[in-house]
Amino acid sequence: MEGLIFWLVPVALLIVFILLVLRHQHDYAKAPLTLVEPLNFTIKRWRVARFIGGESQLKAMLTTAKQANCSTQSNLEILLQSLPLESARPSGELLRCQPLPLLGEQKIIASGERILSLLIGDVTEVLPAVKYSENGKSLLTAELRSEHERVAATASQHGYLPLAIAFRYVHGMALIEPKHHTYLGLVLLEPILDDGSLKRLRTLRQDRVKFLSVLPAGLLGWLRAKVWQTEEFTGITSSNTDHPQEKEAFWTQSPVIGSATLRERYGAVRFFQHSWDCRVISGNAEDEQLPVRPTKLH
Repeated sequence: MEGLIFWLVPVALLIVFILLVLRHQHDYAKAPLTLVEPLNFTIKRWRVARFIGGESQLKAMLTTAKQANCSTQSNLEILLQSLPLESARPSGELLRCQPLPLLGEQKIIASGERILSLLIGDVTEVLPAVKYSENGKSLLTAELRSEHERVAATASQHGYLPLAIAFRYVHGMALIEPKHHTYLGLVLLEPILDDGSLKRLRTLRQDRVKFLSVLPAGLLGWLRAKVWQTEEFTGITSSNTDHPQEKEAFWTQSPVIGSATLRERYGAVRFFQHSWDCRVISGNAEDEQLPVRPTKLH
């Protein structure tokens, strides 16, 4: 019996070694796929292009949002600090920051005897918390809501990042939930691109690169057309389905996956890993949680 075990152990080890080699060869044979988050990579800073709504109120709230720095180096904080807004006295004391699903935030600010809840972010994460229109007295109509959603989609396809802004005041230290806010309008931001990053991206095969980002899909399509000028941009839209097979089909076919939460980005990377040798290029701190650790593109 001992002699049999003596011969079986090397055989078992040899089988395990062969399986490991075959698995390694299988992984090595996968074609490369690069997943890129352009935010904080190809985009080095932003500037205000246009206000859609009451300009004075929108500008004041945007300045307040910049002054109320959460010191978290979040995507929104980095974006706001890059804006060349006129400095002014801080309008209140920042009490708390609450991240929204994409790049937005809810900032709770003490302003005199009142508490200000300021929402700023993508229209898809701000508008669901809105109840009132700009004057704060009438309800936001479905027509105006739809109109601003269309404007935001069109603006992103023309290379702008639309940020929606809403606010709410309460008295005392009440818990302010992200609902029943008053909608102010949109701020359209123009990206200032980093030429060095664009040149490095052009060294990659464009059919082996997908943009996976918190940014809107329209803006990502516009960016791809800037990187690879031979690529025709046709106004790509995001996937609205939650059905796994339909979502995976969309991930496979589309060169851009926009307005993607961390959960969706994680799922997309896991899906691509089955068939591709994935690399993630990202300056988004959240992407450190992805199955593939982000690296830099040299």
